[in-house]
Amino acid sequence: MKPFRGLFILVGLGVAAALATGCAMGPGGRVADEWELVGPFKAFASKKAARPTRSGPPDRREPTSPKDDVRSTTAPSAPGDRLPERSVTPEASSNGFFSLRSKELDLGTRAEETAGPAIDPSEHSLFAPVARAEDTFWYLDLGFRMGVTRLHSTKTKLDRRLDLPRKVDLFGVFDNPVTPLDRKTDLALTTAYIGIGRRQTEWLTWNFYFGSGVGGDQDHQRWLTANQVLKFSYAMYYTGITVDIYPWGLSQRGRYVNLKEHLKASRPYLVTGIEIGYLRARGWGHFAIAPVKIYADSQRIEDWLFSYLIGFGWEVPINERWAFNLQVHHTFHFYRPEEYNSWNLTHALRYRF
Repeated sequence: MKPFRGLFILVGLGVAAALATGCAMGPGGRVADEWELVGPFKAFASKKAARPTRSGPPDRREPTSPKDDVRSTTAPSAPGDRLPERSVTPEASSNGFFSLRSKELDLGTRAEETAGPAIDPSEHSLFAPVARAEDTFWYLDLGFRMGVTRLHSTKTKLDRRLDLPRKVDLFGVFDNPVTPLDRKTDLALTTAYIGIGRRQTEWLTWNFYFGSGVGGDQDHQRWLTANQVLKFSYAMYYTGITVDIYPWGLSQRGRYVNLKEHLKASRPYLVTGIEIGYLRARGWGHFAIAPVKIYADSQRIEDWLFSYLIGFGWEVPINERWAFNLQVHHTFHFYRPEEYNSWNLTHALRYRF
């Protein structure tokens, strides 16, 4: 796991450089759209006050000028001139028969005044399709996960089993050995993962991923004929499926005129899912004053882990195909939560097929 720290830093610097230099400064640069809630989240958007509709009879105001009076009979200024055309609704016609029939048949003239815009039921369903077929796509994630695990049981065991060697070292000639607790403090519990996902709707994606990390620590100290040796090895494998929920839709892929527009085109999201993992770890050590071995101990752990996670993330577009994905989530374990519950920071490059 130790080499992943350098990769973690390199990927972060690479993404920052890509965002800084990937902005199209020429005419091809875009300007990001404003944020708008999508899908079922539209119901939480602020609505403008709707104009009141008339349900009663038409307003029969007194005309203020001859132009306003549709019954005006202004005489033509010269022989042969035609009277100005006037619009007469069926109900305002002086033909008694036509007026009567319009009321009985309900020609729909009044319904058009009060009817609102047509509503497409599919737009308000939970899994409404995306607006365009090309907006549904597959993507690939390549990234790293940095964990901050509780390790409560591990700390208890190390404190108890290293107690005797510390008592023997009366003069403090040995430094504290490197243990998994130091790896946690150094933020070195890092694994790599690969995932594949699909945009299902304009606000929802699902992801399937697999990750692993293998490494170890060795601490060997010697003073005269005294030797202190500790070895730790780790192997972690996990797989899971998550669902990402984007209230404002996915980030808008493309090249933008500057870094500010790239960030404006980014989008936050919520993430939740389940995960299955397998952990294998071994610790071994001894303390000896040649030729006598004073203390020796070993511990081996093999655990299957089942957990669920919840958190939030941010997706920032780099260009038409690539985006940078940053996510923070907490993993809740059903087995030994005091040991394996953890906060995780993941960052990945996402490629759209």
